[in-house]
Amino acid sequence: VIQPQMVRNLSLTVDYYNVNVAKSISTRGAAFILDQCYRAGTQDLCNLIIRDSAGLISQINDERANLGNYHTTGIDFAVRYAMPTEDFGRYSFIVDGAYAHSYRVTDITGAITNVVGNYDTTYGAIPSLKMNAGVFWSLGPIGAGVSGRYVGSLKECNSGVCSQDDTQQRVIPHYLPIDLFLSYTLKGWAAGTTSLVGGIQNVGDIQPPYIANAAAVNSDPSTYDYV
Repeated sequence: VIQPQMVRNLSLTVDYYNVNVAKSISTRGAAFILDQCYRAGTQDLCNLIIRDSAGLISQINDERANLGNYHTTGIDFAVRYAMPTEDFGRYSFIVDGAYAHSYRVTDITGAITNVVGNYDTTYGAIPSLKMNAGVFWSLGPIGAGVSGRYVGSLKECNSGVCSQDDTQQRVIPHYLPIDLFLSYTLKGWAAGTTSLVGGIQNVGDIQPPYIANAAAVNSDPSTYDYV
């Protein structure tokens, strides 16, 4: 955390993280079991495929187990600055950001995949950069602000997993909805202070970007706002 004395009301924060999770609880996935059985000939996984009397697959036993291994590194950063003025009120600026440098996944075969910057059907959307930023103003009882949420662009591959085949790929564009609000604070009384706030979310009606391989209406509700 840096708070320089030569610039009052300014603070800068940078956090570096390096996290490794071994033997996380996960499933193999039906597609992985079938692929490793028929293409790689892994008998232990073939034993998980149950067939009926006609020889057709009736069930795939894919129980949860300590199978996963994840390693991620990146930087989280924040900027805060407040600028009071005598005649025009107080201005505040904020930026919160997250930069993912790597997110490596090791499957049970030992294959390592870095899924940062891709949309993966297994791990979802993991952009390299995400940010929240806002400018806020207040003058006496009146306040106003504008804020935005940025999600960086991603790469989507035809197979849904870029590590397997990236010969056919498309770019999922970045996402930046803007919100506005206006507030008014009533004079304090015995029970405390009351503020009236009204706002508009996503003033530009920015739609979630189209994702061809997504399971939920061609986008990712865990990453983008649907409202």
